[in-house]
Amino acid sequence: MVPRVWRQAFIACMCAGGWQAGGAAQAQDASGKAVAVLQAADAVGPTGARILAIEQPVYMGDRIRTGSTGEAQIRFHDDTRLVVGPDSVFLIERYVLRGSTTVKDFTVDALRGSFRFMSGASPKSAYAIRTPTATIGIRGTQFDLAVGPGGETSFVLFDGRARVCDGNGRCLTATEPCSMLFVPSRGPVRRVSSLQETRSRLRADFPYVVGQSFRLRRDFQVNVSSCGDLTQTFP
Repeated sequence: MVPRVWRQAFIACMCAGGWQAGGAAQAQDASGKAVAVLQAADAVGPTGARILAIEQPVYMGDRIRTGSTGEAQIRFHDDTRLVVGPDSVFLIERYVLRGSTTVKDFTVDALRGSFRFMSGASPKSAYAIRTPTATIGIRGTQFDLAVGPGGETSFVLFDGRARVCDGNGRCLTATEPCSMLFVPSRGPVRRVSSLQETRSRLRADFPYVVGQSFRLRRDFQVNVSSCGDLTQTFP
């Protein structure tokens, strides 16, 4: 028969272990989950390094990285949707819940590559999207974003409004569907309007404008008809 003092010590140890496990789980509550993945895609963050797979959670602090043919489509708890395109790096810096379906602070860093962002149910003031050269403020927005090797940032709007600012605080607002802005590695943010540059940037930087239906789930697709056949200039 196990002595009473041993039984008490065992129960105390189990309770302490359960409390610690619960605390760890609470500290690592998921921010969302991957709903579609093309390998290779991986994540490194508070839960360690792992290969990203369908239905796998993502967490605040995760750095998500894709290979040359990789892709991750992620849905957050507030219904924000994000596509991390091929050869891209993305950091979920802050994801602080206001309730079960909205957040009060959603800060992300697009560090390299191509991305699609579709805002969810949270207040628009909660979102902060950053790149090495730009910050983006949104108002009910769907847009694609591309970050080049020198940090230069290309932006194209599909719905809503967005304000893009460079590192020196100079800002431009996009309001028209398929309007494009560009922030160079050095220099002010500017609008893209020439036919030649429009064609070049669409084909080089925005794979989901050129073709989205064969890559993205329907709920991650947007109306790109305002971009025409890639030969029209933007408004």
